[in-house]
Amino acid sequence: MGSCQKSSSSHHSQLVFDAASLNYDEASTSTSSPGIMSTFEDTICAFCGIPLKPGAGVVLDKCLHNFCRDCLLGAIEVTDDVATTGCPVAEETGCDGSLLDREVKAMLSPEAYEKYLTRSLNIAVQQMNDFVQCFNTRCNALFALHDRNNTFEFKCGKCFRLNCLKCKTLRDDVGQCECINPPDRKIAKIDPELKRDWDEKWNHAQSSIIFSGANGGELIQNTREFQCNICFCDIGSGEGVILKECFHLFCKDCLNGTIMHCEDLRVKCPYTVNEFMCNSFLTSGEIKALLGQEEHEKFLKRSVVQAEMAMSNSFHCKSVNCPGWCEIDNEVGIADLEHFFCPVCKRKNCLKCKAIHEAVSCTEYQQQLQEDEMDTKTKQMIKAKITSGQAMKCPTCKVIIEKVSGCDAVICQMCKTHICWATKGPRWGPRGIGDKSGGCHCREKGKVCHPKKVWYCSRPHQKEDWSRHRSDCFPAVLTTSPIFGRYLSATRDIPEGTLILKEKPLFSAPNGKNGAFLLCLGCYGIVPTDQPPQLCTKCGWPLHKNCVQSKEHVENECAIFSKMGITPSSREENIYDKIVVLRGCLLKLRDVKKWDCVGKLQDHKEDRFRTTDGANLSKTMVEFVQNKCGLSEAFSDIEIDHVLGCVMVNAYVTEDNLTSSPNFHAGSFVYWNGSMPAHDCTPNCRWIIVQGGELRLWSLRDIKEDESLCHCYAWGGTGTIERQRHLLKTKFFSCTCRRCADPTELGSFFSGIKCKIESCSGFILSQNPAQVGSTWACNQCKASAMQELEVDSFIQELREAHFAVTSDCPSPEEMGSGWRTILQRLEEYDESVLNKLAPTHFFIQEVEQDIMLRISYILAQEQEFQIEREERLRLAGILVKLSTKCLSLLEKVAPGLTTHAGRQYYYLQQGQGIFIMDQIRMQNESDSTSSQALQALRKEISHWQGIRKRGARILESESPGREEWVLGRAMVDNDETSSGGL
Repeated sequence: MGSCQKSSSSHHSQLVFDAASLNYDEASTSTSSPGIMSTFEDTICAFCGIPLKPGAGVVLDKCLHNFCRDCLLGAIEVTDDVATTGCPVAEETGCDGSLLDREVKAMLSPEAYEKYLTRSLNIAVQQMNDFVQCFNTRCNALFALHDRNNTFEFKCGKCFRLNCLKCKTLRDDVGQCECINPPDRKIAKIDPELKRDWDEKWNHAQSSIIFSGANGGELIQNTREFQCNICFCDIGSGEGVILKECFHLFCKDCLNGTIMHCEDLRVKCPYTVNEFMCNSFLTSGEIKALLGQEEHEKFLKRSVVQAEMAMSNSFHCKSVNCPGWCEIDNEVGIADLEHFFCPVCKRKNCLKCKAIHEAVSCTEYQQQLQEDEMDTKTKQMIKAKITSGQAMKCPTCKVIIEKVSGCDAVICQMCKTHICWATKGPRWGPRGIGDKSGGCHCREKGKVCHPKKVWYCSRPHQKEDWSRHRSDCFPAVLTTSPIFGRYLSATRDIPEGTLILKEKPLFSAPNGKNGAFLLCLGCYGIVPTDQPPQLCTKCGWPLHKNCVQSKEHVENECAIFSKMGITPSSREENIYDKIVVLRGCLLKLRDVKKWDCVGKLQDHKEDRFRTTDGANLSKTMVEFVQNKCGLSEAFSDIEIDHVLGCVMVNAYVTEDNLTSSPNFHAGSFVYWNGSMPAHDCTPNCRWIIVQGGELRLWSLRDIKEDESLCHCYAWGGTGTIERQRHLLKTKFFSCTCRRCADPTELGSFFSGIKCKIESCSGFILSQNPAQVGSTWACNQCKASAMQELEVDSFIQELREAHFAVTSDCPSPEEMGSGWRTILQRLEEYDESVLNKLAPTHFFIQEVEQDIMLRISYILAQEQEFQIEREERLRLAGILVKLSTKCLSLLEKVAPGLTTHAGRQYYYLQQGQGIFIMDQIRMQNESDSTSSQALQALRKEISHWQGIRKRGARILESESPGREEWVLGRAMVDNDETSSGGL
């Protein structure tokens, strides 16, 4: 049941209708004729102004104007120039409504209705003026021309040829038409045979209508063969339908399919020719006659749902399975109304609470609702903790027991039962305390559980507890500090190169930081644009072929995007950033345990809202999830903003850089344990995300027991100023680690600028590097000083000069035959910058990394670049020199097995390998070689192999979508071959 409340003006009426009211031939809101809607309240006729009682007037379906029956009958009778009867007040109000066929039929007698149909068909034919036939002998299509005085040519809609009506030829056939702008063109008349054919079709249609009307049928069927405008099949007599409102002909199967696939409230005539589309609709009687009973019931139910969805102010009855609903008048508003009495279930709905609470007041109901919500959340939390192993039921009294930490031998405080936490059963056997037949040996011989992580008294207990402990089985424990907050500390000594942690994400999504790529919503890889992409069959978003059934997409946004019409063509700004927040929110509905973890992550709301951008971003995300995704009742503003904060503060973003690799993926991932390592600009861990979203945390160096696990939240290859700004902007804190607190950055002078006084050998450094905006001064003479903005401007000028040097070939692949010139310019620029900055300055490192990258590429493509021996050795020498310098610097600022060190080892072994191969070639060409020279060569080869193994050890663990992984595989795959050659 539903009610639709409209404005209470004199020209409109309030309506009440039920689910079957869309079938106007079977149900109505009054005792009047089927097929029309009667007035529901006291009103007046919009045409003559007489008062109308409820049920005495008629409400037109198309425009909702109220009329008395006499005015409508008069309008039908006087309409003799158009095929359909318009709204009687069309001229006064500009209304474009008209009477539907079922409305006319309900108001006229059967004989008068047949005369009305005949007259409408005659008018339709008379409006078609003259007919012409396409002059293409292979086409012969028939057309009606509506403007006989001004039409001189027409383009055939079937063969698309241009017809000249004066010459009666095809204008685009060369030499056939010679008339140019003739002043006296006339319209070609239809061929007599075609005119007789049309007359026959008209007579058949006319007789069919009369026959159908006499027998009370709802369908006008054809009496001779025709071609369906949709499927273009030849349709036999009685197998087609002539629509009542527009007289277009179709086969029954096509009309049936049109009805079942229609997503609008009313089914439109499917007739289209070129750009013309018929605006008429199928009548309810035609729809019912075309569909079976079961299909018709489905259609009615779907129509009711569509009608409800189409109304912005609709309210659905809160009774279980009740179909009743209403639309609240916009002029009244839901805030001004209190109750809605559902005419279907006869229950009173509270519009304020959006619920049925007839026995209690709104205040009492809201209080009960809060208590029920708290009770539900408590039950969900307890269930999640039992599932995860954080809580259990006492095996004796069934009370809930929770163990935060400590020994696995616990005692129930209610019934005093001794319990083994690992087995979730009694600690002692049936004979009571001391009976070890139960299999538990906790605290025997003075053993206690490990105070930091977990301890098992026996292997059976360890095996039984593995399903709970598995996700927490890594050599670190969560620790809390009043200064540093939560962080992971090592539970034992961890050697360098140890895989500390592997973890699947709580939630993840593609990352759109590089807007040049279209990403798969399943695996986050690049979707090729050189061919039509594989699209999701439900929502239309691009996916890789093997990701069509990916749970990441299907169980998250797929149904939402499909329902709300969010498609790639919608051009939703920053859509991937919004998808990751949406997926995080959906955990509330899909996974209570993960949602609980998300709730415990930090979101730095106060810090984010200190800027206008932060507040606007939160508002945008709330708007997307609640309104565009239609989830306003599922998630509150606070919940959505918290998920956004968790993403901004805790998310990992993949660093794959090899876009041509099939393993490339670009995603944002949020983890529980992965969010706990602390930050340090001289880290002891590095992280990697492989395909599938698994986080892997590796130790960079030896880590002592109780030492904090940390990685660098910023790129360590920049100076302290850049790192501090990045941390403040994205992580909302300032770093105070040893490196940041030291102006020299642990003696590396990584941000040092040469003193402007020539006689001084000092470097200009920040006086307070941990504070943004600090003054800079020389560490020796103290005379030279700079403001931070001056330092920024100075470095920016150097970067622009570097860009100018390489602007004509920004990547090694683009150097071509001019590579010598490019390298010379870069080497000269490097020398010039060395006179301005400390030799270990981070910007000089950027320039020298560019030089090494290009040299490495040239040496790898040696034959293509036609390099001579002396030039090859010179380039190899530069590689060895610069990579050695960088490795020495990394020992100060980022010691251990860092990815950057792995790349330097690749450059170093590449340069040394060229020198070794040259020595071998020279010794092979020499007549005699001393044993000392051979021994020295073997030492060099052994040292070279050690470099390769260390570099491969670092880079092998990288994501296969990164170039570093390819370099690591090259050092492994070629090691035996190279050794054999040497």
